[in-house]
Amino acid sequence: MPKPLPSRSIMCIDMKCFYVSCIAMLEGLDVMKIPIAVIANFQQPGSVVLAASPPMKERFHIKTGNRRFEIPKHPDIKLFEPKMSFFLDMSVAITKLIAQFVPREAIHVYSIDESFVDLTGTEQLWGSPVETAKAILQAIYHQFRIPSAVGMGPNMLMAKSALDLEAKKTGFAKWTYDDVPIKLWIIHPLSAMWGSGSKWRKG
Repeated sequence: MPKPLPSRSIMCIDMKCFYVSCIAMLEGLDVMKIPIAVIANFQQPGSVVLAASPPMKERFHIKTGNRRFEIPKHPDIKLFEPKMSFFLDMSVAITKLIAQFVPREAIHVYSIDESFVDLTGTEQLWGSPVETAKAILQAIYHQFRIPSAVGMGPNMLMAKSALDLEAKKTGFAKWTYDDVPIKLWIIHPLSAMWGSGSKWRKG
């Protein structure tokens, strides 16, 4: 008999526009209302945009990867240079907050603004994994004013796929194995799928 598929309650959480959100919190700005960009170096016109707030993307079509010279001169736009030590401190503080809900060993920090969290077995403490995930989202926003998104799944791949392909647009998504043929098999191009290296895609 085939072994049953692993079924844990994994969430992948992403801090939206992390650098911009941190700056907005520091400066007392609303990241969802004000066009903000973090620029690598003010002294260089070709310096890259490291992060942009939703209004910067929507109103001025400036996003991560654009150059400083592409940013229009407009009184509503706020530009800042990165504060990397502060960003790192914020990332650590958010991880410590998450650790109030789960053991440290249940947290896998994937990047400065993204982590996997195993919520399996937390039901008696905080309610269902979905309730716990949403409580973590609310706690992060309440304490740091940083919006975030969560994808959930029975393993890391499903959780990350739910995040990248759905939750980054909707804020929250939970995928199960039943969603594989509906949501995962239809992905095109395969490069949109997390972990799909060039050799894997050719195979």
